[in-house]
This record gives sequence, C-alpha cells and structure tokens, in this order.
Amino acid sequence: MKRITIFLLLITFHFSLQAQGILDIVKNKVTNTATKKARVISDVHDKYEKQVKFTSKPVTFAEMKETDFISSYDMTGPLFMYVFLHKPLTKQVLAFPAACTYVLNFYLDGELAHTIKLPSEIWNDEQKKNMMEWGLELKNPSSKIISIPARAWGEFIVKSEKKMTQGKHILKLEAIATGIRVIPGAALDSKKMSGSGELTLNIKSKLIDKNDLATCLYTAGLKNKTLEAHLTKVAKAYSKENIKPLKTIITSYGWTTRKNEYGRILNRIIVAAVGYELEGRCQTAFMSFAQDYIGGSSYSTNTYVDFVDTVF
Repeated sequence: MKRITIFLLLITFHFSLQAQGILDIVKNKVTNTATKKARVISDVHDKYEKQVKFTSKPVTFAEMKETDFISSYDMTGPLFMYVFLHKPLTKQVLAFPAACTYVLNFYLDGELAHTIKLPSEIWNDEQKKNMMEWGLELKNPSSKIISIPARAWGEFIVKSEKKMTQGKHILKLEAIATGIRVIPGAALDSKKMSGSGELTLNIKSKLIDKNDLATCLYTAGLKNKTLEAHLTKVAKAYSKENIKPLKTIITSYGWTTRKNEYGRILNRIIVAAVGYELEGRCQTAFMSFAQDYIGGSSYSTNTYVDFVDTVF
C-alpha cells in the first residue's frame, strides 16, 4: 500500500510539472503576443535607436528595412533622413506640445556648418502623438514644393560650398529635441530625445555654378513669366546696392488674401525665391510681395516687398 501511495504521488507530481510547463508556455505566448501588440517600435528601431539614418527614397516605418539605408550620397538624387529615438521614452513622453521641436545641426568634416530650428508645425497632430520616430525630406528634385528641411539642406550646401572640394567628405547630422514635456517626476535628458548619424558625401564637381541660377533656386509653384519679370523689377528696386536680383521663381501656387482680425481684407501676397549673385556665388533670398486691396475684387497694381526671409 505504501508503494502504491508513493507511485501515485510521483504520477501526480509528474503531471503537475507537465501542467505547469504547459501553463508557462501559454503564459509566455500570451506575454509575447501582448508585448508585440504593445510595441510602438520596430526591430529596425531597436537596432538604430538614438541614430539618424538616410535613404534615397521615402519609406514608411512599418515597411522599413536595413537595406533601405544608404551610407554615401553623390549630391544629385533624392535624400531623406529618419530619426529613431530612445525606446524607454515611450512611457515618459506625454505629448509633443506646440513648444516642442527639433534643432538640426549640420557638421561637415567635424565642423558645425549650419543650424536650423524646425517649427513644430511641420508635424501634424497625429504625428505629434508618437514622436519616437520621424522622417523628413532633405532633397527631392521631383517635389513640387520646397519644405523647410529641404531649404535647410540648401542653406547647408551654400554655406559649405568652399569647403566641399572634389572627393569624399563626412556629413554628420544631429537632431536635438527642445521643449519636451514629460510625466512629472520623470528624469529626462533631452539627449535621449535626440539622434545623430553620418553620411559620406561624394563630391564629383563644383556644387554651385555662379552663372547657373537654377542650382540655387527652387521648383516653381506658379509658372508665370510676366509676373516673374515684374517681381524681379520690384526686387531690384528694393534691394541693397550689393544685391542685384537676376531671376525670380514664384514658390507660391498663387496669391494669398490677408485679412485683419475682423475679417476685413488688407492685401494679397505671393512668395518667391529671388536669385542673385554675391561675391561670385549664386545666392537666394525669399521675398513676400504684396498688393493692397482697393475694393470689390480689385487690388492695387503697385507691388511692394512686404517681407524678406533669410538671405543666404
């Protein structure tokens, strides 16, 4: 009887272990499934967190593969950047408030060449809900509009032109967060909300031809030769002695009506990139031209410069 009791106890213990083992397997499967569902980052993100990577085409994060990344660039085709932020921050960051944005620092061969603070408006409300990873267009010849990041790339090229001799150069791009809002009491280093990456630039020829304004002007939004010529004359009349506008590209897609706080029409404006030569180099100035409202559907034929953006 004693032997039978011991045998039954052993049988019970054996099946208990098996049951526990099966339970553990089920638990692991449930846990793994839940973890996968809860993940907001990819395997690519796991590997490249706190880094900036580059591609030659736009890629969604859901479909992104390591083979999409490029390590060198010949300065001619499309160029996109993607930022992968620190994983644990998914539990710390509450939102991407209006005050939060990123600063892009462009380094050429170890020296800071250009800095720009991106306006937070370039991300829509849906994108701001999860800023663990994001991407921007730096150069896209087929694009109909020039984005702020693409303009920053152009500024970097113009500022670095003298140092970009033929051969290989190293671009380091930093994306540094500013104005992040976190859960009260959570320690957060802004560097963890930042990333950096390097790209080899292959320079085969002179980047800017002082006689070719197309190299430093942008894609036209509105093609109107008569209006372009008129705006060039207005720019010449406005410009300083050392600036001689040569060509105007209208980057807007048309005139924009501007009203005061009471809804009364004040004027209409149109934005253009004005190309000129300065110190033997092609330069660009963004100008906003305006015509005052005179009643009905009519505006004054007197066009004036309303605003001048960064000249580089």
